[in-house]
Amino acid sequence: MDREEEFHAKQQLVAAMQEGQRWNDAVTLAGLPLHRSAAYHLVKRVRTEGEKAYIDHRHGHPSKMQAPLRDWLVAYCRRYPDHSARLIQAALQSECDTTISIGHINFLRRQLGISRGKKLLPNHPGVRERRKSPEAFGSAGNRAALSLRRGASSSC
Repeated sequence: MDREEEFHAKQQLVAAMQEGQRWNDAVTLAGLPLHRSAAYHLVKRVRTEGEKAYIDHRHGHPSKMQAPLRDWLVAYCRRYPDHSARLIQAALQSECDTTISIGHINFLRRQLGISRGKKLLPNHPGVRERRKSPEAFGSAGNRAALSLRRGASSSC
């Protein structure tokens, strides 16, 4: 059903309900897949808003990320693979004047195969083992660097 057919079907539904037909008979007559609450909600909107209540302005997520915006996202993520979704969201807002949620950006990155990848965290077992290993602090230069990090004065 295209938009014009849906528009006329909604008009038919509201007219039938205002004439006193039961909602399920009116829905069946109009051929719309509506539940009871949606049918009554449409009638209420027509009373308050008039003809513009019949027009549905929703487009869903695909309209948010059409081809040019997707191409920009792919190019940006390939250029800056370590950027978080928050940074991508800010760049998207400033360069394209479009706001997309962080969750949707992450969803698209996974879908397009351009995810950020795993980040090695300081509490990760591999990092802890390298920090504790004696080879890492064996030389005098490494000990001096370690003491500088801890706030000790330089011996130079």
